[in-house]
Amino acid sequence: PFISSDIRDLIALAQTGTGKTAAFSLPILDMIDDGSRKIQLLVLCPTQELCLQISKDIKNYSKYMKDIKTTAVYGGSSIVEQMRSLKDKPQIIVGTPGRVIDLINRKALDFSAIHPPQEIFLLLTLSAPPCPCGPNLGVRLGSLQAVYQSFLLLMQTQTVLSLF
Repeated sequence: PFISSDIRDLIALAQTGTGKTAAFSLPILDMIDDGSRKIQLLVLCPTQELCLQISKDIKNYSKYMKDIKTTAVYGGSSIVEQMRSLKDKPQIIVGTPGRVIDLINRKALDFSAIHPPQEIFLLLTLSAPPCPCGPNLGVRLGSLQAVYQSFLLLMQTQTVLSLF
């Protein structure tokens, strides 16, 4: 309910297997305009494995929503195939920050069609250590915060940030 009714940033932390992907993606899937071929959800993941897992989950949740398209973009895989997949104009992009930035630089991923008051949901995901005060959390938060700031400047649009 918070995601679908509030435009403020949201930070959430929960254990593995508690349904975080469903918690953020189901309300957003309900709000996606399936008649529009513009990007409406960008999920940034720190690893290829998490990117593929979240993409698979979102595709599964939206399998009966025939006009909703999801594309995963991540390093270690053919960028040509991913660029080809982006030509289908998916509304949902799940990717790693490096590959997303690479695709933006190659002009294969374009956020220029998004203008206020339209919204894009930007979700930054973490594979958090068991303890939220773990030694690497600050480093990961710092690097993801830098990516978030870059996208705010790039898109200059209203953004909902959910940090999972």
